[in-house]
Amino acid sequence: DIQKNLFNLLIEFDEICKKYDIQYLLAAGASLGAVRNHCFMPWDDDIDLYITRDNWNKLRHLVETQDNILPKERSLIYKENTPYYCNSLPRYVDETTTTLYRSQALAGKACGQHIELFIFDPMPVGDEQKKEYIKLLKVYTELLSHYFIVNKNASLEDWKEHYELYEKYYNRIDKEGEDKVIKELEEELQQYSPKECDQYCMCWGTKNYIYNKEHFEQGELGNFEGKLFPIGNKPEGILRVAYGDNWMYIPEFEEQVVHGGVKFSDLSFHEFTDRYIEKINREKVFEEYKKNKRNLASIFYQKEKFNMLSTKAKLTTKLLHQSNLKGKED
Repeated sequence: DIQKNLFNLLIEFDEICKKYDIQYLLAAGASLGAVRNHCFMPWDDDIDLYITRDNWNKLRHLVETQDNILPKERSLIYKENTPYYCNSLPRYVDETTTTLYRSQALAGKACGQHIELFIFDPMPVGDEQKKEYIKLLKVYTELLSHYFIVNKNASLEDWKEHYELYEKYYNRIDKEGEDKVIKELEEELQQYSPKECDQYCMCWGTKNYIYNKEHFEQGELGNFEGKLFPIGNKPEGILRVAYGDNWMYIPEFEEQVVHGGVKFSDLSFHEFTDRYIEKINREKVFEEYKKNKRNLASIFYQKEKFNMLSTKAKLTTKLLHQSNLKGKED
C-alpha cells in the first residue's frame, strides 16, 4: 500500500515538473529500482529525488506565487514555510496519509507519506575550496537540525574538527541570533553559479554526494514500475558515487534499509498531530530541543574519544597477552 501510494505521488510530481519545465532525477532506492530492478525494491518505503538549486527555486516560487500548482490535499513543506521543520530537504506531502517520525513530530506538517527532495548546489572549483565548502555544509546542517546529531558517522578526528566549528558558530548564534548566522551560511554555500563550477554537492550533511555537472544534464529515462522517469546522464556513475562499485548487487538482509516511524496509507497524519500539537507549548519545547542537541553533541564527542581510547587499550592488552614480551609495550 505504501509503495502504491508513493508511486502515485511520484506521478503527480512528475506531471507538475513536466508542465512547468522543472528538471529533477530519481535518487537513491528509486534510482536503483529504475536502473537495476525496473521497480520498487521489496523493502523500500520511501522515494527520494535529486534537484538542483535553480530548479528548486523555480518550483518554490511557483507554489508561493500561484494557486492550484499542487493537487488537493498535497503540500510542499520546507523550512522557510513551516515552523519547527529543521530540515534542508523539502518534502512533497500527501496529507491523507501518515508517515510520522519522531524528528518531525513537533513541526507536525511533514508527517504524511512523502517524496523527499535532495537539493544540490554548485561547488567552488579547487580542492582546498571544496574541502572548506564541505566543512561549512556539514556545520550548516548540524546547526539546522535541533532534533538529532547529523554527522554521527564521522571519524573521531573529523568529528573533533566538526564539533569545534559547530561550537564556534553556535557561540555566534548566542550573540548574534540564529536567523542571522544561518542566513549567512546559506549565502556562502549558495553563492556559486553553475556556469563557473564543474560539480554539484548535496545539501545534507550525513554523507557527501558530489556529482559532476554533466550528470544533471539532459540524460536517460529509466523504467520504474512501468513508467519512464529521468535518471540522469550516465546514471551508472551516479549510482557508483552513492553506493560504490557494487551497486548492482542486491544487499544482504541486514543492509536493506527500512525506515521506522508510524505509517498508514488510509489515515491522515492530522488524526495524530491534532491530538497533541495544541496541547503543548511548541516554542518552549523547541528551545529545550536546542539545548539538548548542543549537550548531546558535546557528550557524543567525549563518548567517541573514550571509545577510541578503550579500543586502543584492549588491543594493547591482547597484543601483550599474545606476545608475552615484557618491557616492549610500545
